[in-house]
Amino acid sequence: MAREPDLTTAEACTEMNVSRNAVGKLIASGQLSTYFVGKQERITRTSLDEYKANNAYVPDPALLAKVAGDAA
Repeated sequence: MAREPDLTTAEACTEMNVSRNAVGKLIASGQLSTYFVGKQERITRTSLDEYKANNAYVPDPALLAKVAGDAA
């Protein structure tokens, strides 16, 4: 199985559906690992996948029930 390539900041923004500023904050806080290719910063696929796995949004079941009840 081929490893997925590392991403540019713009590609990470698109994949995560967040702003460039949000990705910059994740990089600055050390939550995403990067390296440089010339002057271009790359985000490691591993760190992005780990971040997404550890920070996945899980809705509160009580909130979902309330929303479902309001829609009925």
